[in-house]
Amino acid sequence: DLHRLIRRQRQMCIRDSFNGDIIQDMKSELAVPMMYDDSVIGVLDLEAKKANYFSPKAEKFLGVIGGQVAVALKNAQLFQGLSRIYSLERERLGDRTKARSEMFKEIIDIAGELINAHYGQLLLFNPQIGKLDIVYSTVRDEIGLQVDHTNSVSGQAFTTKSTITISDLDAYRSDENPYKRGYPGKIGEMKSEISVPIVQMDKPIGVMNFEAIEYGKFKGYEEYILRLFADQIALILLKDELIEKNKEVLAAKRDAVVYDMSVNYAHNLKNHLGAIRIWIQEIRADCDKQISESIFLKDRLDDIYSEVEVGLMIPRKIMEMNRFEIEDVVTLNIVEVIDKLVSTLKIPRISFHIETEPNFPTLYLPPQFSSVIENAISNSIDAIENNGDVWIKLETVRSKGGDKRLEALITVRDNGKGIPRSLLPQVGDLGFSTKKGKDITGFGVWWSKNFLSKIGGQWDIESKHHFGTTVKINFPMKISEGGELDESKRKAIYRD
Repeated sequence: DLHRLIRRQRQMCIRDSFNGDIIQDMKSELAVPMMYDDSVIGVLDLEAKKANYFSPKAEKFLGVIGGQVAVALKNAQLFQGLSRIYSLERERLGDRTKARSEMFKEIIDIAGELINAHYGQLLLFNPQIGKLDIVYSTVRDEIGLQVDHTNSVSGQAFTTKSTITISDLDAYRSDENPYKRGYPGKIGEMKSEISVPIVQMDKPIGVMNFEAIEYGKFKGYEEYILRLFADQIALILLKDELIEKNKEVLAAKRDAVVYDMSVNYAHNLKNHLGAIRIWIQEIRADCDKQISESIFLKDRLDDIYSEVEVGLMIPRKIMEMNRFEIEDVVTLNIVEVIDKLVSTLKIPRISFHIETEPNFPTLYLPPQFSSVIENAISNSIDAIENNGDVWIKLETVRSKGGDKRLEALITVRDNGKGIPRSLLPQVGDLGFSTKKGKDITGFGVWWSKNFLSKIGGQWDIESKHHFGTTVKINFPMKISEGGELDESKRKAIYRD
């Protein structure tokens, strides 16, 4: 009888001639379905030993009580689910080693349990490829796949920023629908589907998608639940974005402090070395006769003076690098800069191969830009222990961003010893270097990366241990007057 009651979604009252299943001598029974949003979530069942005990007024009253209990139960379930998510997010913020994917898994699992779904997935928009990435799915094989947001149910919810509910997937698959091609058809027994957009500051960033084996499963309550969870995902992603931006701000402040410190240290070093140079000059002037009579003393003083001169180049270089403003630019012919650097740095055991586009324009750049190229070429030379090759390529490319701006790309590649994969994440950290020796500072790459970021450029590295390293330097092109770029003449010129 109770099963029949649940199926019919209506009250049932037996007023007389009733034998209770649990307690003997029961004469009447009242069963009230606990309804929430047109769904039965339980039954309130009462029995009495007196016949005709339950009046119509009592039936009505208990019907209201059953509805209130249903609402209370659903709210309690929702509160437990959201509390679990809040707790997990606090744990994750306290321990950044916990992957965000684990958090997403918990959210989809909890939401799916609350709405009694049999399948769920979370999709986030990937602007680089223009598709929705499946970052979590209850079908594990789907994780990492992409969905075209122009022809799928999830894509329709994403594009319109509105919830899409399908009560009968069988009919949906057979209808002429512009979005039906995107239905994966992975779980043939699914009968209903709901897709809820994840919106952050009025901008869609993803979709939550759930399916169930019953027709018409998802209604107002399920949409309400999923919207709450979608807001939680949007909030988590916003927190992560703010944390990353805060890291960038802190890194910029740290870099500013390091720049100031490096200038102060360089200035002090310059003063000390300058004083030593003056003392040597004074010794030469006052002790000219003694020095001329001692070949050993003369040679040693010459060596010390020479080393001081070389040493003075270091603080001068650091101070020159730090004396940098974005507006402080000159015209640079990159092709000539590369040729001059190769001519200065090349050694017999290394062959250089240069590839540049013809008529490459003169650019507006800070004068310190040459040091970025010099650092990349010098590192390639140092990485080659015996004989080897260095390839340098200069070309124009379009940026990967939405603006598709014109950029210059300098690629410096060598077939040297390469860098172990475990060390690659540290390349570019201040003080880190794969080179050995007491004079190694770990300053050059760090400075190059920071310098490029200031002018809107980027420094990237790829390396394979024992095979070689490739460094890519890209930056926006600010073409000087009279330096027009002829896109029809971009066939490269090779020079060995």
